Amino acid sequence: MGPIFMLHYKYSFILNICFVTFIFGPAIPLLFPMAFFAMFLYYTQERMRMAYSYIKPPMYGSQMNQSTLKFLLVAPYFYVISAAWTYSNQQAFMNRVPTNTGTHLYNLADHKLLMYFSQVTPGTPFVILFLFITVGMVFSPCITKIKAMMGINEDVAKEMVLDQDIDQFWEVLKRKQREYWLKEEHLCSHELDIPRLKHEMYLELTGIKDEEGVNKSRPRL
Repeated sequence: MGPIFMLHYKYSFILNICFVTFIFGPAIPLLFPMAFFAMFLYYTQERMRMAYSYIKPPMYGSQMNQSTLKFLLVAPYFYVISAAWTYSNQQAFMNRVPTNTGTHLYNLADHKLLMYFSQVTPGTPFVILFLFITVGMVFSPCITKIKAMMGINEDVAKEMVLDQDIDQFWEVLKRKQREYWLKEEHLCSHELDIPRLKHEMYLELTGIKDEEGVNKSRPRL
């Protein structure tokens, strides 16, 4: 018997590392090799623990994986915003140091949004990229319609995904595992005011009953 494989904690760790690296990476480039090293170590030790330590996990579906990949797509967007602000710093790239007249506790940075459109700095390419990405996000419904008019149908590719006929997640968990999820959700919701499950998912979890004749010593696969 070993520890339970908590997939949601693994994904949260990956998201935390990626978003911290992309947000602060423009100012601290050393974060990128550090993040790579952390991911490599995490991947290696998780592979070894999956083989020799963890209890055999239930059959997970692909929905959580797809949701995590969608969240990761937002990280470069934050990188562009942070890089545009960092690389247009007036003191570092324009050699402008405002004088402290004594009216403010700290020196003013003299860094304003209008300067993005009145100056050419190392952050200008990131400003242009930010505008392109924003326009693409705003007009994404129009782009989807244009693709449909050109005969490019993304739904066909989604229908080609193999249906693995996997049981519902809560049903493949053992009773003790479901009790652990319920206790953890109660603690997060009532004590910390940070619910982790949607109300519909919580009702599904509480509505699961043990079936007769099912081997309780291992998850039903």
